[in-house]
Amino acid sequence: MTVGIDEILKERQLCFLFGHGDCPEDLFPKIVQAVEVLIVEHGCRNYYLGHRGDFDRLATRAVIALKEKYPFISVQRLIAYYEPHKPVYCPTGVDGTYYPPGMEMVPKSIAIRVANERMIDDADFIICYVNHHLHNAHKALEYAQRKKGITIINLGTYNG
Repeated sequence: MTVGIDEILKERQLCFLFGHGDCPEDLFPKIVQAVEVLIVEHGCRNYYLGHRGDFDRLATRAVIALKEKYPFISVQRLIAYYEPHKPVYCPTGVDGTYYPPGMEMVPKSIAIRVANERMIDDADFIICYVNHHLHNAHKALEYAQRKKGITIINLGTYNG
């Protein structure tokens, strides 16, 4: 049986997690719950996360914890810009890093926004923490809200 590209892409199921650099520690169980629902009820296997702020730290911890229970999931750390003098640390449980194609041409000042938009373009699911209209997280949420066919779970209070 030959499988077409549409079937392959449909099976991919990708979740991108992003949020504010500042978020409360008590958000951790909510992230775990949201990711577990995507794994169990929707078959989502691929998780892409940032590595710069509190939300990214909590989300990484949550997905790695769930990887122990669901070892078939993949966890990738998103790299928005390349810093050769500052290698990206990948904790145990993170499978690798992902640097979107063409990002080397994007100025560092807008690289996080552009990388977020590229991940949103590929995502089936978004789990985010957006509580206010400041910084990149709200811009990413508003970008995601304009996309069709994407499920958004905002663990914060901002609705755009």
